Amino acid sequence: MSLTMSKLAAQIIGLSEDEQAHIQAVTARLAADPELRSKLEAAEREGAGEGLPAFFPDLAWARLVRDGGAPAEIQRAVAFKDVTGTAVEEIIARHGWPFRSVIGETAATHLSALVAHADDRNTFRWTALKAMSLAVNASEAHPRHYAHIYDRTCAVAREPQLYGSLIAPKDGEGILIWAVQDPQQLDARRRAIGLPPLSEDLELYRRGAVMGPFMVPTPP
Repeated sequence: MSLTMSKLAAQIIGLSEDEQAHIQAVTARLAADPELRSKLEAAEREGAGEGLPAFFPDLAWARLVRDGGAPAEIQRAVAFKDVTGTAVEEIIARHGWPFRSVIGETAATHLSALVAHADDRNTFRWTALKAMSLAVNASEAHPRHYAHIYDRTCAVAREPQLYGSLIAPKDGEGILIWAVQDPQQLDARRRAIGLPPLSEDLELYRRGAVMGPFMVPTPP
């Protein structure tokens, strides 16, 4: 790995780890503050009433900040998203989607996480997805990451998901939690980027899988 790419990988990992620290701080505050949990649930319901997904908490965090009801932990997390968003936009503009063989698997996963969390920069994410698709086609980006970011971007845009990656366990089953575009062609689209049929992912939940990173069903 060249010195330039080593520095890029370190920058990406550092940004993502700092973002995770902010998320953990918010999670800890929520666990200790039932009143805040109620406020967040109300913000999620308000967003859902406007057609937004209720299962990406950062959307509700931003709403609380906008309405003046956010504690310091959420304010800092939302403010830091501006830092990460600006940095990631600059990275994609300068390098395209960095190949995982160039920056390493760890940095590549962290970059996907940063873009996945950029719900406040949905227009940018469409641009990032174009660059990422080239990497997926070259086997230089993970198709699971791509599908999740694509479907998440669709959901925030109030559009049906394309790859059926927005699924979750419920009552011992796996269910789609957002509408799917042209369901008859879903498995063909998944196959085209290297994903298994949706039925296989749903079956994993029936066998007790838990939701892992990028909402991927993961055996316990």
